[in-house]
Amino acid sequence: PGARPDQVYGAATAQANNYQLDGVAVNHPGVGGDFLQPSTSWIEEIEVRGLGAGAEYGNFQGGIVNIVTKSGSNRLQGALRSNGESWHLNASNLRVTESGSELSHRAELDAQLRGPIVTNRLYFAVFGQVVDRGIRVLNKVRQIPGEFTPEEPTEQERKFLGKLTWQAS
Repeated sequence: PGARPDQVYGAATAQANNYQLDGVAVNHPGVGGDFLQPSTSWIEEIEVRGLGAGAEYGNFQGGIVNIVTKSGSNRLQGALRSNGESWHLNASNLRVTESGSELSHRAELDAQLRGPIVTNRLYFAVFGQVVDRGIRVLNKVRQIPGEFTPEEPTEQERKFLGKLTWQAS
C-alpha cells in the first residue's frame, strides 16, 4: 500500500527516493533516482520503507528502497540464463508513412556463481549480465534503398557485481 510506479508513499517521483544495494546508497549523483538496476535474478529480497524512517537514512523525501542481493553459502551454486528476440519473429507496428523506430533485436546473458571460500565463515557471490539491443529506424532518405536504414543503432549494457559475506559467529 502506498507504492506506485516511481513513487512511494505520496512523495515526489523516483528522484526523491533513496535507493540502496545491500544497504549502500546507489542514487544517481546528478539527477537523483537509481544509478544501478541489478538483474532480477540477483535479488534475494526488496525492502521498502516510507516516511518516518530513522534519521540514519536521511537525504530522501520519498521512500527507501533497499535491494538485498543473494549471498553465498556452504554449497557451490551457479546459474546461467539467456533470452533473446528478433524482428524476424515479431510483427512490426511501423508504417512507411510514419516516423519512428522499433526494437530490431535484444539478446541477454545473465550468470551467477555463489559458494564458500572458508566453510561456515566466508562466502562469495559473483554476478554478471550482458544485454545487447538494436533498433530499426524507418528510412526517410529516398537516395538509400530499403524500408529501414541500413545501419541500425545498437547499444550493449554490461553489469557485474561481486559480494563477500563474512559470518562472524
